[in-house]
Amino acid sequence: MAIEAAKIISLTNKENNEASSIEIKSKSNENNQISMQEDDFLSQLAEDISLQEHYIQRERVCLGEIAALRDQNKWQEIIELFYPLEEKEPELVKAGFDIVIRREIAFSLCQVKRFDEAIKELEYCIKSDPNNFNYHSSLGFILYNSLYAAKNKEIIMPHHVKKERIQKAHKHFRRAQEIRPDRVTVYYRQAMLYKHIQNKPEKAFPIFEIAIKNWEKYTKEQKMHRHQEYKNYIKSLYNLSSCYMEKKRFKDALKTIKKCIEEDKHKDYIHCKHKYFALGKIYFHLGKLKQAEEALEFASTFTSVEDGDYIIELLARTLLKQGKKQEALKIITKIPRKKRRHFVIWTLADILVSLGQREDAKKQLLNSCERDRRSKHRALIRLCKIAFQEKNYNESLKWAKEADKFHLEVYNTHDADGLFWVAASYLKLNHKDRAEEIIDELSAFRPDYPFLPKLKQCI
Repeated sequence: MAIEAAKIISLTNKENNEASSIEIKSKSNENNQISMQEDDFLSQLAEDISLQEHYIQRERVCLGEIAALRDQNKWQEIIELFYPLEEKEPELVKAGFDIVIRREIAFSLCQVKRFDEAIKELEYCIKSDPNNFNYHSSLGFILYNSLYAAKNKEIIMPHHVKKERIQKAHKHFRRAQEIRPDRVTVYYRQAMLYKHIQNKPEKAFPIFEIAIKNWEKYTKEQKMHRHQEYKNYIKSLYNLSSCYMEKKRFKDALKTIKKCIEEDKHKDYIHCKHKYFALGKIYFHLGKLKQAEEALEFASTFTSVEDGDYIIELLARTLLKQGKKQEALKIITKIPRKKRRHFVIWTLADILVSLGQREDAKKQLLNSCERDRRSKHRALIRLCKIAFQEKNYNESLKWAKEADKFHLEVYNTHDADGLFWVAASYLKLNHKDRAEEIIDELSAFRPDYPFLPKLKQCI
């Protein structure tokens, strides 16, 4: 038996060795064949003097046709003429004159949201030229665009694909930055990936700063040569200001948005309604209400009431905070009743309460509650406060509990304001034990809640 087993092992090893030998020979033959093909092509190129010029000229013609169509945004026509390139221009593919054209095709595919095909084209380019800045930058851009389209529900993207594309986009942006660390656009785009797709402004913040510093370090000649990057310098300033706002660094935000407005005054890469709304919002948070009012009024002149409802709403709040109640009411009621979003109704209710029109405010808030499936707790807390002002503490307790319950159901966390007003209502109802329990719950959930110390003093 042992001898037979040995024979089997010996035979198996022999077969494996023969198979390996055949595979190695096959690969060797294949490599030799490719090498011979390349050598034949080079020999042919050297022999035929006009052949090289022919390929160069054909590539120029193709790129010229693409450029003319691109200027007219005729992306589908570019695709119909040149994609797939192996079928439309096999001669150029065989000669290796296809890579620059593929990048243009990838951009066109991206424009019509054929992202998977666009990604494959650029991956082919990178495989051919691994250290090419443009290819890595372009692939990062197309990956970002596909993620942005998915966020806007223009395409369907499974979660695992989204995760993979985010990682891949960062990889190619970083590689492009390694190749050319002095550029602007590639940093701006990676920062936008963090800010708009991943909702991580804290990670976007330093990358926007690099984009801005890189542009500002350019000489006059470099700025002229790289003028196309100026737009993304402006956008980096605008978005950096937004990141400062997220970090509550309002003075830095103000300085940055002012710089953005100044630098952009002759180009308007960022629409005036956005720039001056941002300026007004920063002034509002800084308590500079008159300047906020002026900026917001100016921003509102660049849009309709319906499209600029967010500007009108903040302007109304600014006027209310200055005690200009009737002006605030006049401004916010410019938004047609059927077009009023929930945040507009909340501010309208606040104005009505300030004018003593509580019943009208309640009607507005109850109407909002009936339709709101995401932020209903905001209206409920306002109803709670109105009841509290009217010394109807059982009513205020009911609304506060509903706000907390809604938040738990929708977001799986407590509503801090809801807990606060539950505790406050219990105190007014002389249920101190229940109030203490809720205060302990709020302390555990939000120890930094701003009115918590005052609530504890009431106990």
